[in-house]
Amino acid sequence: MIQTSLFDKPTIRTYAGDVTANRHGGNARSVEAFGKVRKIEDSKLIIEYLRIHGTGTSKEIARWLEKQLNQISGRFTEMAGVYIVRTGFKREGCDVWRLI
Repeated sequence: MIQTSLFDKPTIRTYAGDVTANRHGGNARSVEAFGKVRKIEDSKLIIEYLRIHGTGTSKEIARWLEKQLNQISGRFTEMAGVYIVRTGFKREGCDVWRLI
């Protein structure tokens, strides 16, 4: 039997695509939750909303998608500067976004 030292640092595995992997260290529930995220589909729906409406906030789009704000807010960060930009205005305390 190999005895490990209390001072050895645990190895943290990074899971492809999961930016929170280093934080949760492979927690089974976190890994499972990451597998359920529909990033591409949600991103396409956000783009579609902005195409139809011209502008929108994360709150407005979350309501339209019938999702919680925390379920889609990451998509805005991922698409910022690539597909969408902030207009400089706010509604309901949120940035207003538009397509590039």
